[in-house]
Amino acid sequence: MADEKGQEKPQAEPEVKSSKKGGLSPKVFIIGIPLFVIQLVLVYFVTGYIYNQKHGPVYGDEGNAHGTATEHVEEESEEEEGGGAHGGEGGGGVNNIVSIEDIILNPAGTNGQVIMLVSVGFDMKNAAMKTAVEEQEVLVRDLIISTLAQKGLQELSDYSFRDSLKVELSHKLVERFEQVEVNHVYFPKYIIQ
Repeated sequence: MADEKGQEKPQAEPEVKSSKKGGLSPKVFIIGIPLFVIQLVLVYFVTGYIYNQKHGPVYGDEGNAHGTATEHVEEESEEEEGGGAHGGEGGGGVNNIVSIEDIILNPAGTNGQVIMLVSVGFDMKNAAMKTAVEEQEVLVRDLIISTLAQKGLQELSDYSFRDSLKVELSHKLVERFEQVEVNHVYFPKYIIQ
């Protein structure tokens, strides 16, 4: 621009402000750290997938890291019952267990303040009996719920009562299904809260 005298004034250059502060930029926290975490998670899963492809799953057939030890214990317990490996005359074996999972109920006298979660396994004498009970799972669930819901919290909390409860469930199942014989009853889950 020219002033009145005809002389041209030099334009002032804009001042450059230094934005350097002694710390990290907020962009590092907003963008950098989440990206780093995402990369870590991806590397973890990709590495696990590649490892499983080359070496197979970490857990054995039994669902734990010590699969052979569990198989050994099961074989011993079946020999003690005299049942043999998988069925036969005396015992049901692993293949003849009917599992009724995750039954939720309120024990008697708790006014809905206490919840019980239970899973029950019935060791049947043979595969035909197992199939007959599995086909009627709804009736078996009802039998378990009605039996346990009649019991008070004091009874259900007592560890020594569980054996008599197993016997009672076994007798009620045999009454309901006359062609069925139960070798043993198991409680894989028995939680009261």
